[in-house]
Amino acid sequence: MKLFERSSRRVRLTREGEYLLPYAQRLLADSRQFDQAAAACRQEQNLEMFKLR
Repeated sequence: MKLFERSSRRVRLTREGEYLLPYAQRLLADSRQFDQAAAACRQEQNLEMFKLR
């Protein structure tokens, strides 16, 4: 499936690329949120290691 059309001067999305763009943007946003959540979990685990019991 071709997502881009390239010419010597520019690149543009094909009809399929236009259709899939919102899904790709959502995936990237979800990936960033996942990274943030994973970082928060790691930070929480690190804090747990230093708590006195």
